[in-house]
Amino acid sequence: MYLTEGPGPWQAFLKRPDNVGLSIMEARQKYLNEQLIFEEQISYLQLWNTQNTMSPTAPGASAAGGPPPSGGGPPSTPEKEILTEDDKAILAEDGTYIVTE
Repeated sequence: MYLTEGPGPWQAFLKRPDNVGLSIMEARQKYLNEQLIFEEQISYLQLWNTQNTMSPTAPGASAAGGPPPSGGGPPSTPEKEILTEDDKAILAEDGTYIVTE
């Protein structure tokens, strides 16, 4: 995904070449618009990241819903994973798999 840069500090924004001739109200409107777009992109990325790290079907997870193959996902922990009756690993809310020691 392409991420635009935020408008930066107000003083620096006013000195950008594309803003030099604008009235203060036009500059303010443009600044607020750029800030809104940037914040929406950050919010979307955070939501996407949260959904994909919490989902057992996230990229890197096995089709059976078990732990991801080595090299992907949360680091593996020693000992034995806790499995459901159908042999699927239980995924905790923090994205790690529940194991016994």
